[in-house]
Amino acid sequence: MYVGNINSQVTKPLVQEVFYSTRSPLDGYKLIRKDKSSYGLVDYFDHRSAALAIVSLNGRQLFGQCIKVTYATLFVCFSVYMTSRSDARMMWDQKECTEAMLA
Repeated sequence: MYVGNINSQVTKPLVQEVFYSTRSPLDGYKLIRKDKSSYGLVDYFDHRSAALAIVSLNGRQLFGQCIKVTYATLFVCFSVYMTSRSDARMMWDQKECTEAMLA
């Protein structure tokens, strides 16, 4: 799942605590720091737990900012490693998939 609009004061342990509050075990999580904003990627073991987290945590305030919790798209996942959408397209094409799938 994608977690956006994360305040710069939010720590990895706080992300873990907030998402554990849904009473579903996490498969993993990552907090990505950017110059102006931060975001995170959170994995649950099953789809039902992820859906519960979206319903219960989307819009929750952390340090005065409402976080956005939604399903991660392919581009969001690639953006951890890439600097632009065209970089993600090149990586996708190298796996013999068509660029049209990302457009």
